[in-house]
Amino acid sequence: MKSPFFRFLCLTLALPILLAACTAAPTGDASVAATSPDASSAEESSASVTSEASSAQASSQAVSSEPYTPPADTRVINSVLYKLTFVDEFDGTSLDSSKWACCPEGNRQDVGGKWSDSMVSVKDGCLYLGAAIDSNGTPVSGAIRTMDKWYRVKWNQCKGYFECRAKLQSAPGFWGAFWLMSNQNMGNNNNVNGAKDGAEIDIMESFSVAQGGVNHAIHWDGYGSNHKSTGKSVYNKSLYDGQFHTFGLAWTDSQYIFYIDGKETYRVGNATVADVVCEVPLYLKLTVEFGSWAGTYKASALPDAFVVDYVRVYQVAD
Repeated sequence: MKSPFFRFLCLTLALPILLAACTAAPTGDASVAATSPDASSAEESSASVTSEASSAQASSQAVSSEPYTPPADTRVINSVLYKLTFVDEFDGTSLDSSKWACCPEGNRQDVGGKWSDSMVSVKDGCLYLGAAIDSNGTPVSGAIRTMDKWYRVKWNQCKGYFECRAKLQSAPGFWGAFWLMSNQNMGNNNNVNGAKDGAEIDIMESFSVAQGGVNHAIHWDGYGSNHKSTGKSVYNKSLYDGQFHTFGLAWTDSQYIFYIDGKETYRVGNATVADVVCEVPLYLKLTVEFGSWAGTYKASALPDAFVVDYVRVYQVAD
């Protein structure tokens, strides 16, 4: 028989072990889910995602301090946003036939000059519309348009901003021109409906090397007895300095605003000339032609050329 002291000693030693067993967590899935390192990571990840979402929401609601920069295919003109609708940088080695065609060859103006396809070329990133005297002694020059020889329009537009960058000629006797045209109504000499159903809009005509003259004009109601026109000539000899200059037109619902090198040079609208604003699409033309308006040509000063770096057209953005 064990002594009372021995039993007391055994009980004293066993008691801590029994108490530890009673307070230990039970095994099972619930316990693993609560204490697993993977579960802890999931909670941390969820908290991180929530934090990132909150940051993203805060960021989307913030107003950037950086100034707004329009995309490359848009432009702000007179505080109005315009989008690019037509462009030719003349970067190839030939005329882009999807956009342009040579104007029909034939006689032009009052000095026996002719348009000739041979005077049209694309090189060095530019369009060259030449002016020369051919082997028969005839003045010949180049001309293109966004309409084919069967009078099918390749491209046209009603209203917007139209611009070309060009180097003007150095020889007298001919002029380069950037213009818009409507064959149907301008060919009708009996037309009396004003410019609203068709017009010729001469964005620029480089008619005077000697005086530095560039002309802006609008023609309507045909070229016969009903013909009407209005325009303005700007004189600046620096335009014939052998450098490139820009020539533009903002055609709006109520007026035309002409620009040279970004500066307004002429403005006319329905408020000043009745029915002067066209309401139908017009196609583009880039031309060179000989005529007495530009003075007497000198064979010794030829060949020469009207050189176009680009044409860009925009329309008011939606």
